[in-house]
Amino acid sequence: PVSPPAEEEETEEEIEDEIEEEPSTPPAEGEEEEEEEEIEEEGETSSPPAEETPPTPPPAFSDDYESYSVSDANLEPWLYYVDTFGPSGTYLGWYGGTPAPSNGPQVSSIVTEDGNNLLNTYSNYGDSAHSSGNFIETCIYR
Repeated sequence: PVSPPAEEEETEEEIEDEIEEEPSTPPAEGEEEEEEEEIEEEGETSSPPAEETPPTPPPAFSDDYESYSVSDANLEPWLYYVDTFGPSGTYLGWYGGTPAPSNGPQVSSIVTEDGNNLLNTYSNYGDSAHSSGNFIETCIYR
């Protein structure tokens, strides 16, 4: 049995030539919109989808706190910030931005448990905002 001759597919060059041969008159008002609607209905797009930018990975560092001691003056490069909010949640301000304490009594301290050093963080209970009904948020950043 003899197979029928395969139909030749148009090359990209031939397709481009055909497109160039079409008259380049601007579409009448409303025609372009109809074509776009038809394409959207068919689920096709005229341009390839934009590639998504991958998310930026977080900074790579780790700290097991073994190099810190209660006798250290502070936990530099770790810094503390305290935000103060009113009873209704209104932001009132912040303070800090200095190295977090390594031995308390407020904000943070190094504690040893089962032979391992751990970072213990907590509120600044010495802040008078606690007794006046405000809320305190303590943050430690590296």
